[in-house]
Amino acid sequence: MNEELFGELHEQEEYGLFGKEHERQQCFLHSVGGMLRFINALRQTDRYIEMIYMNGACYQFHLLLKTFFPESKPYISKEKDHVITKYAGRYYDITGEVSGNWYTPMTESEIDMASGWSFHRTKVIQIGECPHCEEPIVV
Repeated sequence: MNEELFGELHEQEEYGLFGKEHERQQCFLHSVGGMLRFINALRQTDRYIEMIYMNGACYQFHLLLKTFFPESKPYISKEKDHVITKYAGRYYDITGEVSGNWYTPMTESEIDMASGWSFHRTKVIQIGECPHCEEPIVV
């Protein structure tokens, strides 16, 4: 690291500027608005992101959210086929904020089960729509 940059960072840290900016960024991210901004930004990175996290990788999405929002808790659907994340009293999946109705906190056995879910194993990718009925064509 060059001396000028090191000196600037040291000065910022010494005077508390670095810490205050870090705190501001943490507060910005660790809010309901931060959660939605994070999800929306991720969803916009690729047209298949939502498909991946809604077809086998929903628990992995929860783990990603938990990395940035450590207080997050996994909830599973009544049918045991989808995981959402509870954070700050609200529920989320890759589509954004969702209803928590019909979801319950995950047990250890459900976590073990969901840990094995994978988009890679389902291999569901939409390659187009049927020109007659507009149903998705998936592979």
